[in-house]
Amino acid sequence: NKLMSEQNSVYTELLRLETPPKLIADFRRQAKELAPERNGESIIPGRVVFGGFVNPDTRSAQQEASIQEASEAAAERRNQAMENRTKKGEFEAIRRLEQEVTARMQKLAANKRNARKAKGK
Repeated sequence: NKLMSEQNSVYTELLRLETPPKLIADFRRQAKELAPERNGESIIPGRVVFGGFVNPDTRSAQQEASIQEASEAAAERRNQAMENRTKKGEFEAIRRLEQEVTARMQKLAANKRNARKAKGK
């Protein structure tokens, strides 16, 4: 305890400190004057938006809109692909019909020629 008696305790040191009976009211005013300027935009009175902050609700609404646009574009591409397949099928059907008609005409012409040759003999 000899060491404790030579040194003052923390409690006794704190008791020696002077504390003002009343807090300084001007401190808040000084703090406002010394505060740096705010670099933000005031969208709503009393609210300041810093650093390009975007409300998550707004962001999710934008995401939903972009998802909707993407789904509409995908549906449009599917419709166009279906139309292209339909057109291609129609063109192939027409080409087959033309080939069949041409083959039939050639066969009839060949039969006619053969019939003339047979008459002529």
